Amino acid sequence: MRGLMFLVVVSLLATPVTAAEEVLTWLLHRPLQKAPRGRYNARDLSVVVASSSSSSSSFYDPYQDLRLCNSDRVCERREFCDQHYGVCRTRVKAGQHCRRDAMCGRDLDCLSGVCQERVEPGSEGARCRKEKDCGPDMCCARRNGEYVCQRRLPLGHKCYVPEGGPEYAINERCPCQMGLICKYTSPEPPPRNPAEFWATYEHMRCVPPSHSPHAS
Repeated sequence: MRGLMFLVVVSLLATPVTAAEEVLTWLLHRPLQKAPRGRYNARDLSVVVASSSSSSSSFYDPYQDLRLCNSDRVCERREFCDQHYGVCRTRVKAGQHCRRDAMCGRDLDCLSGVCQERVEPGSEGARCRKEKDCGPDMCCARRNGEYVCQRRLPLGHKCYVPEGGPEYAINERCPCQMGLICKYTSPEPPPRNPAEFWATYEHMRCVPPSHSPHAS
């Protein structure tokens, strides 16, 4: 330690007076903090923030009057803990953006990044994990990246789906209803030119497995 202080003094002697004063000021007034270990509460957070306020007082803080938090349990009944900013905020209303269910008000769920009315389990639009979570004539497929119950496609409905890739992973489509398959229904062969993709899309329909494009 003495050797370190000796080196500091020597370096200060070789430094211009103005710069030396700045270094001494930093050494004498730099905040000494210890990071909290394990879980912490709002009181712990306020101590840490207060100890460093001198270095950040020049920044505008839109959340300076809000309660600090690290979990929803710290907040009031109609609030949630926004862990990105470490403060309790009022829950948002239907139609407003959200990141998780706790951000939304009563009887609302966060679906596709928006607070929406809660849907009865098993019905169309309800969250699901497996096929059995949905009602009859439905499947569990992703819509805007989130698994929800969707209707299977009826007879004659367009049924084209991409082979895979990001587009399909974000928005899946249920298969045709039981007893139907997705089939190309035009008497003309599908176009090979990618620019005429719409023609293939239009002719992919839900039909019985025995369907023949030449049948009357």
